[in-house]
Amino acid sequence: MEVKALHAFDAVPIHTAPDCSCLGVWGHSVLVGLNNGDLQILKPEEHAAALTAAGFTTQTRRGLTSGPVLQLQTDEARSMLFCMGKQGVRVYRLPRLLLKAEVAGTRGCRAFAWHSETRTLATAYRKRVYFFTYEGLEFVPSREVPLSDTVVCLAFVGAQLVVGLSGEYCCIAPAQSGVAHLAQHASASPCVTPVSASQVLLSLGAESGLFRLPDGPRPPHQTASLAWSSPPASVAVAAPFALGALGPDAVEARPIQALSGAALVQTLALKGEAGGAEPAGADAGKETSAASSGTSGPALLCPWPLADGSCLVARAGGRLVRLSQRPALAQAAALLELGEYEECLAVAAAAPAADLEARRRLEDVAHLRYAAVLFRAGEFEGSMLHFGASGAASTLALLRLLPSLASPGHLEALAAQAGEELGAPDASPAAEPQGEEFARAVAVVLPHLLSQRNREAGASPGGVPSPAAVAVDTAVLRALLALPDSGALLHFIQRPNHVDLEEGRAALRAAGRYSELVALYQGRGRHSSALALLESLSVRPEQLEVPAQGASAELRGLPGAWAAVRYLLGLGADQLSLISTHSRWILEADPDAGLQMFTSLPVDPGALLPILNSHAPALAGSYLEEVLASGRAAPAVYQQQLAALYLRHVVQHASEDPGDPEARGLAETAKLKQLILHASHLRLDSLLALLPSHQLLELRAAILERMGRHHEALRLYVHQLGQPAAAEAYCDRVYGRQVAAAAAARRKPSGGAPPEPASHIEALHLPMLRLWLDRTGQRQDGWSDPQPSDIYLLLIQVLLEARHGAGDGDGGDGDGGSGTAAPAQGQAPATGAVSLERWAEVAELLGRKRGAIQPVHALELLPRELPLRAGLRFLRSALWGAQEERRGAAVRRSLRQAEAVGLAAQLAGAHKRLIALVPERLCTLCYKRVGLSAFVAFPDGRLAHYSCFKRHDGRGSGAVEALKAAVQAA
Repeated sequence: MEVKALHAFDAVPIHTAPDCSCLGVWGHSVLVGLNNGDLQILKPEEHAAALTAAGFTTQTRRGLTSGPVLQLQTDEARSMLFCMGKQGVRVYRLPRLLLKAEVAGTRGCRAFAWHSETRTLATAYRKRVYFFTYEGLEFVPSREVPLSDTVVCLAFVGAQLVVGLSGEYCCIAPAQSGVAHLAQHASASPCVTPVSASQVLLSLGAESGLFRLPDGPRPPHQTASLAWSSPPASVAVAAPFALGALGPDAVEARPIQALSGAALVQTLALKGEAGGAEPAGADAGKETSAASSGTSGPALLCPWPLADGSCLVARAGGRLVRLSQRPALAQAAALLELGEYEECLAVAAAAPAADLEARRRLEDVAHLRYAAVLFRAGEFEGSMLHFGASGAASTLALLRLLPSLASPGHLEALAAQAGEELGAPDASPAAEPQGEEFARAVAVVLPHLLSQRNREAGASPGGVPSPAAVAVDTAVLRALLALPDSGALLHFIQRPNHVDLEEGRAALRAAGRYSELVALYQGRGRHSSALALLESLSVRPEQLEVPAQGASAELRGLPGAWAAVRYLLGLGADQLSLISTHSRWILEADPDAGLQMFTSLPVDPGALLPILNSHAPALAGSYLEEVLASGRAAPAVYQQQLAALYLRHVVQHASEDPGDPEARGLAETAKLKQLILHASHLRLDSLLALLPSHQLLELRAAILERMGRHHEALRLYVHQLGQPAAAEAYCDRVYGRQVAAAAAARRKPSGGAPPEPASHIEALHLPMLRLWLDRTGQRQDGWSDPQPSDIYLLLIQVLLEARHGAGDGDGGDGDGGSGTAAPAQGQAPATGAVSLERWAEVAELLGRKRGAIQPVHALELLPRELPLRAGLRFLRSALWGAQEERRGAAVRRSLRQAEAVGLAAQLAGAHKRLIALVPERLCTLCYKRVGLSAFVAFPDGRLAHYSCFKRHDGRGSGAVEALKAAVQAA
């Protein structure tokens, strides 16, 4: 075991008593028992600066005992002095030393012990221990305990008596009759030294054992041991040290409970003449033997319970020396230099409150140094506990524990910034742990790195980061790289940090953590480098120097494109150059991701359309469709562009696929048709000019519908496309729009200028005038004003036309003329030009549209030669329709009547009231009882005679007026 020198006590000579036989203390006074039976009392001077030889006065009490004074003990609470001589134990009252009692039956006893709390005196005589109880005037024997061997010494430890026999130690409890064995010993001088109310030091030979005496049923047990250089003759306690007398001029001091593995020893060689005692210093390498030439016996030790933890030593020849403990901070500083950090912290904790600041500084240094020692020993958790407890902890001190987390440049910058840090660990520590131990060390250090990071952020908010902030953030990055990937590193880099870009990039590339490197680039504004790295991860991952690890390993292919999209969306609208540069590979890798990026960017479509047309023209239409639907593009500007894009695509498809002249298999065809029918900002004539003459007839019909050229559109459906059902659906759309426009016009408030007719209704009425007027421009008799149902009459005209009677169906006249006049009302057209099958179709159409066309008018359109069977469906539907209308009118009338009856019942219920009339009710007007007379009830519940009400009503009665006012208020 390593032995280290301890300097805890200073020796101060105070007196010379050549005939000294025993020692005792009473407050600041020293009691010296002499061999001739006298007692010397050394009292300190009132104004003495220190307890030295010059600071005491000596008084002598003659004849205290008939022989030598063998033992002294004081009870300061009762001001009593116990003195043992050959005649036994006597008790004196202090300070006048008047005899108070003489304990009977104690003559010849070898030792005694007094316990003040229980007022118990124990004496030892040969192989027995006798107990006495102090009753105020005398000591009354209470019991005796026989033992197995001769009693050598005894002392009270708390309320228990520990007895030292010739070969063992035992314990006697006051409430028990038995004797508990403590330990065997081979010491020539057994010694019992109380340490506390439950702990005792027992001399076992060359060592002393520290035993704990529990109050409960648990047996006593040894908790620690002290190894002396040689067996001590006596042992005293000056907490936290134990002192052993090894010879007449040699005293050894050791900690009672050592906290470290080293042996801390102070050996005091008290040599010299009576004029002064010289401490041997703190030389632990030289051990003093128990014997000393020219001496007659070992030194006497007596604890002196002063504030400085003193102890009295009576050397050979009667020279008295006071061993005073040095100040706690001085002891702690010495222990700090010895490297005994635990002992240093324990001693510093006992420093007085007046030295609080100095104590804190010392503890900060001790904690910091001890943390470095524990860290090198592999006790990482304990090391960080001490590091966190140190107020001198800094970023430099923490990084020196694991230098691989910081570059030499950062360490040099921190050292230059901090200068010589107090208590900083050695700049060249032992080798770092490797493998799993390194990961464990990093996991322990990381929380403290983050704590230092918070401190640096609070010390320099904003502005240029300090070298400490850069170093600690870079160290956090390296520490997270050393730990298993849990996403913490990516989260750390995505937040504001001061990681050194070059070192961070090198570390992340070496570990293959490219996702974190992208986040680092993004935080530093290196967007081009970040997007280039994402392109490599998505398109060319095999060309990377280190294979991708962690989250970046999942960015191959489509995930990488989506990651680039999210990155570009986070940049905003001011990075169009980056968007233009990197959108090409994104659109090639994943068109859906590229389209999502373009539609989500808050940029004017005019800036993005050229980029999209350059890299992916096929997606331009989808982009315009999305931005128009979301309202981020002006319809007046971009609806025409979208329609032109769709139309060019459809025309190209129709020209390349002769088997699909209408391009029905293309999704853009349906989108273009819906756009033509519903868009309000199209230049229809421009679109019509782009259409081929004999292809895409459905789109041509849709454009003609929006232009109001219904006659031409219907002829396309009926004669060229051969789709009467589509022509009927066409008429249904026109009819629905006309009805809705008429209803909206009726809902507008009356007054002012009449609303302008809708364009499609106006466009319909213009060609219909040629049906209502004859060739001379005069109105035919019996025709009413234009109605929404006239579109069906136009369809009937087209159906009744010869297939080639109006030309080739390429649009005809620009005004919708057909060359075939509609039949006048009341004059059915002849059936010679049209087959009966076509007339049957017309009859079925009239039957289906009986809600829009009056059956009477429709019947007049049918020729008289039409067979009844051909028009049977029309007649049946017309009759059923009239019957349904009558039935519906009857149902509505019944419902109205039922509603009226219900309202009448509710009105009667509202008028009916229930009034409880008791004999005590009085008239509000005459204040007489209402009784069985006719009365009037007011809405607020008050009653009045009917005669009183009629008599006062209309005469300006104040009561009636007040009552009416109250009723109105209610």
